[in-house]
Amino acid sequence: MSVDQLTIYSCSGTHAFISFKNTSSDPYDLGSLRLGRGAEVTIGTWGSKPSHVGIWYNLESYLHHEVDSSAFSGRVSLTMSVDRDDVNIIDNLILANDTWSQNNNCSSFAVKIWNAVSPTKLSAGSPNSPSALAQSIRSKPGYQTNRSIPNASPVGYAENGFWYSATYSWSPELAVTAYPAILI
Repeated sequence: MSVDQLTIYSCSGTHAFISFKNTSSDPYDLGSLRLGRGAEVTIGTWGSKPSHVGIWYNLESYLHHEVDSSAFSGRVSLTMSVDRDDVNIIDNLILANDTWSQNNNCSSFAVKIWNAVSPTKLSAGSPNSPSALAQSIRSKPGYQTNRSIPNASPVGYAENGFWYSATYSWSPELAVTAYPAILI
């Protein structure tokens, strides 16, 4: 039974990331967040943020919706439904891949998550790059250009068992909640 919707995005030359939407009737943990019914989240790795190198939650959403609506313009994406077993695989991969390097970048992370659960395999090239991933996505039937990016919060990251909020904006109608700043 499908419980979630997974989308992979890539912008030629700039960034790649994934998003999730909980389409089930139950909340569940995904990485360092608890997703309520209907909640959406963006997840990507970043090497250019001084406060944290690795996985950020909802940073793409924040940059697109609050900073510059042209952020990630020209992005291509694919979307698929995933079941509870897939969500468990994805959750474990997120928790095990809070890193970023030139050889393990945002496109490496996004394609690793996608290929772990999708029968439609993608490539981020060699070396991995958002441009190569965008080209791979465009080669698949059903891809979309400029699919909407979820408007989600909170924005932040988890490190050493603690949640760090990057902004103080919180909207209760968004059913995404962060763990408190205690060991998770």
